[in-house]
Amino acid sequence: RYVVGLPDQPPVTDEVTELEMGTAFHATVQALYAPYLGQVMTRDSIAAIREAKSRRWGELPSLEPVRKDPIALEVISCYIDRLLDLDEVQVPFRYLASEQPYSRILETRFGPFQLYGTVDRVDEKEGVTRLIDYKTGAAELTFKDLEQVFTTPERPYALQTLLYCWLYTDSNRDAASVAPHIFPIRNMTDESFETLVHPAKEDDFSFGKVDADVENGLRTLVEKVLSSCQTNTWGTAADARSCDNCAFASICSKQ
Repeated sequence: RYVVGLPDQPPVTDEVTELEMGTAFHATVQALYAPYLGQVMTRDSIAAIREAKSRRWGELPSLEPVRKDPIALEVISCYIDRLLDLDEVQVPFRYLASEQPYSRILETRFGPFQLYGTVDRVDEKEGVTRLIDYKTGAAELTFKDLEQVFTTPERPYALQTLLYCWLYTDSNRDAASVAPHIFPIRNMTDESFETLVHPAKEDDFSFGKVDADVENGLRTLVEKVLSSCQTNTWGTAADARSCDNCAFASICSKQ
């Protein structure tokens, strides 16, 4: 399905799913921030976005899929308010990109393999390019080391954001000034909230410190997957939580 570009076929339901809420949140943030692409954000910019949110809330197309559920709509509104609160205490920063796709070729022993991903937001603050992933659920920001990132399922978001940095630095080679960030919207409550994804004992972290190691880790992981494809050694997921949002759960022998 992914190879030929077929979209997911969501089940017909009157309930708003977490996936729909997340999609609506991302699309609404993108729409509200769109006039400020390439600009330095200030407190006045954030105030203007708040005013636009209030004025346009009833007409934003990105919210149509969730208007059937007033509670979901209110939750998304609260999430956006929290994001604006965080951005207000972080100004000034330059807003560079939103929902931007990136891709890069990874050389493997099976040949070249293309990896890709869509970064929720790219901005620049104090000389650091931040690749930001919005999360409306819980997310761990620290990891023990790269071995933990690539070999255990407990830090999937660390792997995701490091992958984004690797993709981004293909066309923006200054990896030393690039850093992975997660904005866990639900838990952002004060000015000191940490967003940098980093090793547990290394607060001053940039992607340049692990660039080569991340590429090697990605190569090992992809080669393991491709090797399993060749030898037909696939099995079902050991952790059933991995099945929650799987598009193939309905036809999998695990169910």
